[in-house]
Amino acid sequence: MPDHHITLTVKSTSGTWANAEFNTSNKVQKILDDAIKHFPLNKTPQAPYTVVRESTGQPLGLNDKISDSGLQSGEVVVIQAGQPVDG
Repeated sequence: MPDHHITLTVKSTSGTWANAEFNTSNKVQKILDDAIKHFPLNKTPQAPYTVVRESTGQPLGLNDKISDSGLQSGEVVVIQAGQPVDG
């Protein structure tokens, strides 16, 4: 039976969370939600956080399944604070 979990390193301005385990059937939003609880990060930032794949610098879609994002065990994702938009 295949293992539906991957282990990631999650980084934020509050530190590094090594060996964070996620079910690949969850959405990328779950990585963000768990990171907010783990660090703890501001639950109501001025601008939304993004989850960025460190190896490519590309943001991941929060509604994408982890399995569809292409992430592999051992990768690093960075929780980045969104940039407030003037206006």
